[in-house]
Amino acid sequence: MVPLQVAGLRREYGRLVALAGLDLTIYAGECVALVGVNGSGKSTAVRAIAGLLGPSAGSVRVCGHDPHREPDAEHARAALAVVPDTPLLYDDLSVRQHLELVTLSHGVEGPIDEWARPARARRPGGLPPARALARNAPEDDAGLRTGSTV
Repeated sequence: MVPLQVAGLRREYGRLVALAGLDLTIYAGECVALVGVNGSGKSTAVRAIAGLLGPSAGSVRVCGHDPHREPDAEHARAALAVVPDTPLLYDDLSVRQHLELVTLSHGVEGPIDEWARPARARRPGGLPPARALARNAPEDDAGLRTGSTV
């Protein structure tokens, strides 16, 4: 089962298109970064994927579950955690500590370095250590564009 699959995800606000046709598949153990200038749709994509914002079109599956339709959304929420870039409660924790707290609260065993490694080995050809999805990124971010372009 693919942990995250997004197809044709679109979000419009009237005539403003905030997100246009995002296609994304993330495999177990894969690390992906959304990179782009302000207003390029990164936060909209994350909110729509997490089920916090309804899409205008397209589909999202989190471990096979649709985060926008009950009762399926309950299973999607249990399988997904969103760690915001601005900490709301624990501003003294590092990024690693935040991720470890989230994995602990979701019942994922072991440190994040351990649970990501076995999944990489299961996929034929392995996985790159990280993949960045760049959208309207400045030229100096070109080194991050190692994966698909959104």
